[in-house]
Amino acid sequence: ADKLCGFAATYTNTGDIILIGKRKKDMHLAFNRLKEIGGGIVLTEQGEVIHEVPLTLKGIMSNKEVPELIIEENELKRLLRERGYRFADPVYTLSFFSTTHLPYIRVTQRGVYDVMNKNILFPTIMR
Repeated sequence: ADKLCGFAATYTNTGDIILIGKRKKDMHLAFNRLKEIGGGIVLTEQGEVIHEVPLTLKGIMSNKEVPELIIEENELKRLLRERGYRFADPVYTLSFFSTTHLPYIRVTQRGVYDVMNKNILFPTIMR
């Protein structure tokens, strides 16, 4: 999603927090909101939280009813599509976004990592 200002998520297979985006202020806001809600998925833009999916059970599960979660997930998909995400299932993508046992590009604690070539493409903090 090349137009993503700030995005934070605790929904990962590694237990790490994924924090990505184009604007540090929005990334910081997404991270802080993520802490406030006890984990989940937070999308921010221009200094505002535009969507969140609280996952209050250890940051990976919700205590909401499934129909409510479906609505939240569909809104997340719509917002991410508008920001350049071109795949079908962002929640599934999050599960494996930071796992380095799979090939290609991953987001790790050290930065954006090319698994196949074993090098950091972009360090965690570039500016």
